[in-house]
Amino acid sequence: MDMILFNAAAVVMGLSLAGSAGGLHYCKALTTAEMSNIQNSRKTAGSLKIFAYAPMSQALYGIVLFFIIMGLEPGAMTAENNILPAAFAIGLANMASAFFQGVVSARTIDMINKTGEIGSGFLNIGIVESMAIFGTGLTIYSLMQ
Repeated sequence: MDMILFNAAAVVMGLSLAGSAGGLHYCKALTTAEMSNIQNSRKTAGSLKIFAYAPMSQALYGIVLFFIIMGLEPGAMTAENNILPAAFAIGLANMASAFFQGVVSARTIDMINKTGEIGSGFLNIGIVESMAIFGTGLTIYSLMQ
């Protein structure tokens, strides 16, 4: 097993998972009261749960990158082509994206509860999600070169 690849895969996955956990915690902590208000007023809370669980997607990106990095040829990364800084950068980007997606998700649930406008909620979540998608896509592209 190539330890450089393993360390890079562990860094990207660990940071992505940590960010998702932080984003989920933040969102759930802020929306617990909102969700109970929605359920007590007999509005549908099920459609809003997608917003509460949105930060989990960055964990999936981290896991996908873990398996892609671990599938690289041993010895593919040399001192001139070190993958650790790139893994740290994309892991940190996923971490920040997941945390702030939790913040946006909590505020979106609050907005939907007050206005009933779900469409703009998906746009709010998608804007933050796109940062993780861009970073993950560019990382996959660079690893395939």
